[in-house]
Amino acid sequence: MADVKYYLSRGTIFLSLYINKQDTVRYSVKEKIEKKHWDAKKFRAKYSCKNANSINTLLDDLSSFVKKIRIDYKIKGLVFN
Repeated sequence: MADVKYYLSRGTIFLSLYINKQDTVRYSVKEKIEKKHWDAKKFRAKYSCKNANSINTLLDDLSSFVKKIRIDYKIKGLVFN
């Protein structure tokens, strides 16, 4: 199963899509945040950040998009773990 997580690297938020143990896709979501405003356990912006709501909504939307693509692949009989 594809597993979507987010991480912070040099102040930029990245999406990591773990398709299987050998295949990982990493993508910058083009949002920056200070480390003190990032919750590494929840993979979300802390509400101490003034635009946390919009960042977290973006991350939720990206996760939903990946899940939708995965379902579409499964319906078509294509492989997307």
